[in-house]
Amino acid sequence: MSSTITLSGYKSDLASLNDIELLQALAWERGADPALKAAATAGDVDAVQSALLAALQPQATGRESALGCGARTLWSLAAFPEEADLGKLLSQVAGLSGKPRAGQKRATNKAPKTLAQRIEPLIRRLTTEEDNDEPSEPVSPFAVVAALEVLALAGARLRPEQLWKLWRHSLSQIVQLIRTNTDEDAHDPTIPADVQLIERGELPFVAGALFGDVAGAADLIKAGRKVLARSLSENADSDGTPRAEMIERLPLWLAPLIRASLIAK
Repeated sequence: MSSTITLSGYKSDLASLNDIELLQALAWERGADPALKAAATAGDVDAVQSALLAALQPQATGRESALGCGARTLWSLAAFPEEADLGKLLSQVAGLSGKPRAGQKRATNKAPKTLAQRIEPLIRRLTTEEDNDEPSEPVSPFAVVAALEVLALAGARLRPEQLWKLWRHSLSQIVQLIRTNTDEDAHDPTIPADVQLIERGELPFVAGALFGDVAGAADLIKAGRKVLARSLSENADSDGTPRAEMIERLPLWLAPLIRASLIAK
């Protein structure tokens, strides 16, 4: 294949490529995981799944990893009201869906579901567009935040096929997002500062960290970090106090900054 895929972009929709085509078109950073790179070059999806599982380490343990996955993304739900249905799925996975209604009893004779079982409906929802031939819709930043959070917190505990499906989808979405972001959008006054921060700061930074073996990852981390740092300096006083005009959406503005800092640890 004449054209290579990097995190900086790709001229076509990655969803149009089959698994082998996508893997063999990937370009890699220097120092990329040899096992992952070799498996991808060979177009061996099973070996890629194994390499991803071996490379991914849970970034949270205990209760946070088992029940908290999805909670961080929900911090930004109010900025994306059209994603209410996705928010409900995230709440269920995160264990935030509340107590049973009056008269409703929890089943006591069933074995508790594993994280992979509980998260399957969420993965299906996030990756739906990968399974049809319809033209790609615009990338939902909220959905990409959710997908990257699942990869970061739960990737090592997913079934191999789940991990591959989510990894491939997240890669496709990030490449499309980077390709379609324009300088004009960066100065669009109708786009809230917190949404801009997600699209141009958090997502590039986190994607670069999670897809660190793919070519362009280092550049994405650098670009995302620059936007995050600039937002802090522009929207807070020298002592770190947010400016008055930020108060109305302060929690939404803080959310991507906190998520990015947690990934950086």
